[in-house]
Amino acid sequence: MRLNNKQYYINSLRTVVFGSCSISIGLFVLCLLFLTIPYFDISYLFLIPIAGIISITTIYFGSKILIQFNKFVQLELHETELKYLIIGTGKGSALNYFINPSFKTLKYSNIKFINIIRTNFEKHIEIIQNDDSKIVIFLLFKNEKELEEIILEIKNRLN
Repeated sequence: MRLNNKQYYINSLRTVVFGSCSISIGLFVLCLLFLTIPYFDISYLFLIPIAGIISITTIYFGSKILIQFNKFVQLELHETELKYLIIGTGKGSALNYFINPSFKTLKYSNIKFINIIRTNFEKHIEIIQNDDSKIVIFLLFKNEKELEEIILEIKNRLN
């Protein structure tokens, strides 16, 4: 039986909220910049380019996210391997999957067990490999039904 490749995307509501917040921050900084022009002082000469760069960058970044809000791939299931998005930790890690997404691959033959981990507010996929190492995939799935579908699809491909 030949299995088709499947792609699962980041929840579009999260990307719309993130893009809207980014545009709002850019517009707020731009408004502050224009409101301070009547009170121009020589000390503002250093702040004007920085505020301009921040506002232009965030407006561009937010509009780019809003245009592509349903196109950010988070998990791909291929015939022999799964490819998942690495979501890092630390400052700026949330921007990682919008600006320069990094993917890792894992062959189905290396998977020993797969299950769902339930934390306080979210659910994650835990994969135990043959060498007893664990991989936790933080999924920003749309609903719990999609998460169950992902687990079922991976289990089907393991057999």
